[in-house]
Amino acid sequence: MSLYDQLDDSLAECPISRNKFLPLNILQNLITEDNVRANIGSDVEGQTSSDNDGLAKDVVRLAKKVFACLIFVGCQNAIGDLLSEGLTDEKLPLFRSGSGSDRNVLSARIDGTTFKTFRDWKRPDVDHFLEKQWRVQAPVFDTKVTGGHFSLNRHCALPLQSKTEEIGSTQLSTVVKCTLYPGHYRPASKVIGQFQVAIKLLRNYKDFERERLNLTTIQNLNNRHLIKHIATCESDSQYYVIFPLANGGSLLDYWARKNEIPRDQGLIFWSLQQMLGLAGAICALHHDLDGEIHCRHGDLKPANVLLFNEDESEDGLLVIADLGVSRVYEHPTHIRRSGTTTKATTRSYQAPEVELELYGQPRARTYDIWSLGCVFLEFAIWLLYDFHAIQNFEENRRRPVGNPQASFYQMTPERKAKIPPEVSDAIKALREDQRCKGGTAVESLVNLIADKLLVTVVEDRYKAEQLRDELQKIVQDAEQNPSYLLNVTGQRSPIPKIFLPAEQPPKTW
Repeated sequence: MSLYDQLDDSLAECPISRNKFLPLNILQNLITEDNVRANIGSDVEGQTSSDNDGLAKDVVRLAKKVFACLIFVGCQNAIGDLLSEGLTDEKLPLFRSGSGSDRNVLSARIDGTTFKTFRDWKRPDVDHFLEKQWRVQAPVFDTKVTGGHFSLNRHCALPLQSKTEEIGSTQLSTVVKCTLYPGHYRPASKVIGQFQVAIKLLRNYKDFERERLNLTTIQNLNNRHLIKHIATCESDSQYYVIFPLANGGSLLDYWARKNEIPRDQGLIFWSLQQMLGLAGAICALHHDLDGEIHCRHGDLKPANVLLFNEDESEDGLLVIADLGVSRVYEHPTHIRRSGTTTKATTRSYQAPEVELELYGQPRARTYDIWSLGCVFLEFAIWLLYDFHAIQNFEENRRRPVGNPQASFYQMTPERKAKIPPEVSDAIKALREDQRCKGGTAVESLVNLIADKLLVTVVEDRYKAEQLRDELQKIVQDAEQNPSYLLNVTGQRSPIPKIFLPAEQPPKTW
């Protein structure tokens, strides 16, 4: 089989753009010194066998992509002249820079270097080269130096294998699970797993640019509980953000999947550690950016908390994602006069002050603390009961007239926010559970949620650093005294009515 046939048969098709590309690992395997020598022939004027050996070495060292393009065009014997002009893989892609009699002259986009060898080519061959060069231009992603931006030509493919799976969709974007081709990521990293990534496809440039700028701003925060993107890409009118794939799914997925595991001390301690990590991540967002830049997330919910299992023997790491809806601003909330521009919050987890925005009140960073309180309350319910209890609690919040979104607050006719009876009943049920009450870590968590997080008066709600410090104390006490985590009762606890489907008799857990 000819080298052309081998290269052509090895072309892959990007499942998103449908552009064809040559995976780098295949390029490396096919463009060898032997194959180069076999394809430049021995009848080139002035070339000796020794010259061909040296040329083959130079091609393999400097110009594998260039040589593959020449094979596709059928002009591989031009490689010597092009190398002598300095055309290496680093100079690709090229563009037509000449006109008139020089219309075939090509130049490098990276630095403007001109390659006059193309002047003597037939025009269709030059056009063919310009087309085929995109087959070897699929980008390489560095998984340690994250956050790069790629502006791709519309003919340039993303190096994705053919199978994709949609794992999420909103009005603004779709997220698909993909696999990168070997050779298109470096270095090998646990973070990226088996070459798998999650690609967020955004529908318009404005949303993409906001997400890109937010992620770039947040990239410098050295916090492992905040998602770090691998790269952003734009191609024609297509916009992508590439993330490491959360192989454990979302926190919501975890609760559903691990519904039957024993609620032992190890699970309680891991859960508290993760809550501390999430609180620390929000604290970093609120306070650790450079200068006077501040940020809030704006849409904290279990579906936006992802689980990464770098080692299957470990419990994993919870990471806050979907930072695209975050609001990054340069002045503290107390001196901003205009209202917020973040509108994407999931309504079940939104704070009560969102109801007051019609009156022009800006949204404070403690908005995130309310949302964390909602998430942590559900986490505590799952720890003491199960995922069905969370689902039933949501439905019971939704049943009263005026709360179709199952919010954790309700508004009075006087436009004042208060905690609804259903949420109060849930907190009371947790506090009265025999496994919880009597000075346990879980009781301390529930008290923290009720007294400092789900607080309708913004000024009385904990700030992120206060929440972090309080959780740090709970975790430290539990580490020193594991019996502090949870009371072991040796008997099933009855499931409170608030965690049961409506109109069903009580049962035991």
